[in-house]
Amino acid sequence: MSDEDPFALDDDVEEADENQVDDGNKSFADLRKAYKRSERQIKANEKELEDLRVFKQTVVTEQRKGAIETTFKEVGLSPKHALLFEKVSPDVEVTPEVVQAFAAEYDLPTQAGEAVQAPEAQPQGFNPVTTGTTPAAGMLTHDDVKGLIRRGDMQAVEKAYAQGRVIKEQPPWATH
Repeated sequence: MSDEDPFALDDDVEEADENQVDDGNKSFADLRKAYKRSERQIKANEKELEDLRVFKQTVVTEQRKGAIETTFKEVGLSPKHALLFEKVSPDVEVTPEVVQAFAAEYDLPTQAGEAVQAPEAQPQGFNPVTTGTTPAAGMLTHDDVKGLIRRGDMQAVEKAYAQGRVIKEQPPWATH
């Protein structure tokens, strides 16, 4: 065996360790700079996002006002009544039926001076309960098609057949 100390460090090794420590401090400094830079970018993005949210809210509000006024004119009511509707029903979807019901509830006259009649509630017919397996989502059974026909919604029936969403089932008495 040799008489040299196995744990003695060479001078070259000590110099390499000192260079690694300097590189490590430089790496941490670079990381801190990158972190601060990313924090500033996040704050700038949050500020821009808040501005965009305010802008979006303004646009949505203006579009809603326009839709309300247009619907009120379509029904024959004064656009001044639209302000009342906005105050009373801020979150209600604006449709001619909703506006007519609103006008009838508050006895609002049309611009011609006539009273607005509330839309008639369509009666809910008898809906038989069926048993068995349910059709795939979006698919219509024979009973569903008959129900659409009874309600007079022929466009929905034609659309369902055109899209192939109708399950063409055999009646139980038919032979296969």
